[in-house]
Amino acid sequence: MPQFTSPRPLTLAMRKPRNPLVVPAQFRQAGRHQSGSPRRDNQRALAQSLRELWSPPHKD
Repeated sequence: MPQFTSPRPLTLAMRKPRNPLVVPAQFRQAGRHQSGSPRRDNQRALAQSLRELWSPPHKD
């Protein structure tokens, strides 16, 4: 029954308006991550220094 079909109007899928301040954040990419070992070493050193600062004095 092709004689009864009418051509459909062409509608483009319009994207809803976006916040222009967000666009740069969407294109931003993450930098390289550190491997676990140096990060762990840094955390250990920080924890050790904090322990030394906050530990009560030893009675010898």
